[in-house]
Parts: sequence; structure tokens; C-alpha cells
Amino acid sequence: LLADQRHSLLGGTELNYTDITFAAINGLWLWPEAYGGGQAEAVRIPEQQQPTAMRADVASWRSRFPLSSAFVESLYQRERHLQRTAAQPQPQFEPKPK
Repeated sequence: LLADQRHSLLGGTELNYTDITFAAINGLWLWPEAYGGGQAEAVRIPEQQQPTAMRADVASWRSRFPLSSAFVESLYQRERHLQRTAAQPQPQFEPKPK
């Protein structure tokens, strides 16, 4: 939810192109749990392996824009329906043969 309790940037309860675009652009930086729908795991940099400056930037972003960050993360969690546990294998990206 946004600060004014909206579920969507344009208002209403339905997901729309604005929400998807906002989440996609911010997802590149925030890497929410369900980013890429399981297809980006091969390029994901685990937080503990990220360069210090990158971790600091992401932490700064999250602290400066907590509502935006939470909105993006909730969209990925809700819309991707990706509920992982440590026991589940992580999907790996496999390029299609040419």
C-alpha cells in the first residue's frame, strides 16, 4: 500500500502499466525477492557479495524512499506469487540454444 492506502500509483485496486513500469525500473536496483520471476537468479549478486558502495547506495535508497521501496517489493511478492524457502531450489537461468 502507498501512504494514502492506494494499491496502485494511479489509484484503485487494479495493477496497471504505471505500477509495472515503476516496479520494473526500481526492481533493477532493489532486486526484490521475486525479481525476474526466477529467471534472473544467474545474474543476481547476493547482498553479501555486492561491492560496499553498491550496498551503501541501495541502503541509502531504501532509507530515503521507504514507501517506494516497500511498494515495489510488495508488488513483486504479490504479483509474482514467488514464496521461496531455504528448502526450495533456486531456479537458474538457462539460455535457449541457438
